[in-house]
Amino acid sequence: MTQKNLQTNIELSLANLLKLAEISCWNKISNNYLFIFSEIKDSDFQYHKKGGGNTNKRSGLLDLNLVTEMLEKEYADLYDINFYIFKAKKFHTIIEIQYYRKSSLDKEFFDTIKDNQPMFHSKIAMPMYAKDGKKFDVNWKSGGIFHSWKMFIYNFKYRKRIKMYSKEHY
Repeated sequence: MTQKNLQTNIELSLANLLKLAEISCWNKISNNYLFIFSEIKDSDFQYHKKGGGNTNKRSGLLDLNLVTEMLEKEYADLYDINFYIFKAKKFHTIIEIQYYRKSSLDKEFFDTIKDNQPMFHSKIAMPMYAKDGKKFDVNWKSGGIFHSWKMFIYNFKYRKRIKMYSKEHY
């Protein structure tokens, strides 16, 4: 693995993330990037998969060069690298890079993928009230009045369905 390939994968993932944001979100995304770097633990996996909260609010912000160095050091042990928009502000965009280590996998699976290069993914978390074709706020996970109002409307409209669903599953 060379620095150039890693840099290319990072740039491609960022471009894909920005394209997803442009398609799905109404926010303007600044090209001034800061990064949060975090490891996905097995106990966190389901939490993040279900749209878990902002666990990295206090993490240090990094620049692209430092993130590239960190990924390069850990590259041999990386299985999956995910890019998310953590927060989009007027003058900068905070991008969270979550990674999952090969060494965290069970022994059987590790033996089958140990020589594979890591997978790169770009993802946008969608709120439950988002509809096909309707754009939403990329910062919805941070809460706020707009998100609270949308959740109130969503819960009001679908209260009956939610009650039926919860009775069936609990």
